Amino acid sequence: MQNNGQDVLAVGLTTLISQAIQALLIVIFLHRSKNPYSHLEYKGIALYKKETQLLLKHGLMAGLQFFIFSISNLIIQRSVNGYSDSNVSRIVAMNGNAAALQLEGYIAMVLKTFGVACTIMTAQNFGAQNKKNLTKILWMTLLTSTTISIVMSGLAVLLYRPLVSLFLPQKAFASASDYSASLEVAHQRLLVIALFYFVDSWMDNMFGYCRGLGHPYVPSVVTFFATTVYRSTFIFAI
Repeated sequence: MQNNGQDVLAVGLTTLISQAIQALLIVIFLHRSKNPYSHLEYKGIALYKKETQLLLKHGLMAGLQFFIFSISNLIIQRSVNGYSDSNVSRIVAMNGNAAALQLEGYIAMVLKTFGVACTIMTAQNFGAQNKKNLTKILWMTLLTSTTISIVMSGLAVLLYRPLVSLFLPQKAFASASDYSASLEVAHQRLLVIALFYFVDSWMDNMFGYCRGLGHPYVPSVVTFFATTVYRSTFIFAI
């Protein structure tokens, strides 16, 4: 247990140091930039009332949305951790679910970039009064993210054994049957969830579109009822 604690501490410190270095390098890059729109002057760093209010309005609501989404994920993970039956033990189910979740994370990471892109392009065109481009932006991000989601999810399902094996070393299992059972659990999760990740991309793009139009509250409210309340109720009901 002591070694595990040290490993967790080492990973946490490494992550903190790497993020601090990234932030420092970005500040240095912006300060050295010759572009007047991106050049950073240290003496100009201050809290400006109007800009701060806009940042808080959009930033806090976006953060609240992800926080609410994480609550429902926590409830689902708790349910998975307590799962067991005559065929699959709790540890086997947890390992398979965790491996599939790691694989899904790469898909989700790619798809969420389209939501960010939708927010940026919508805000730029809305601010420039190019309203005819707004629906084009939404449809472009929806179609592109859907296509990429179907391709990536399809590959994850078809190649689940070698991909999941990257996160599940066979030597970590007591028997070959437990290893095969974990792979099957991961496969079942990918079939049920990963194949329909394009729906999640729709949600991200729609939310990004709302934020780009200056409506940060709608995504948070919808996330609360559609993910936290609905999914939690479903979990507790079954």
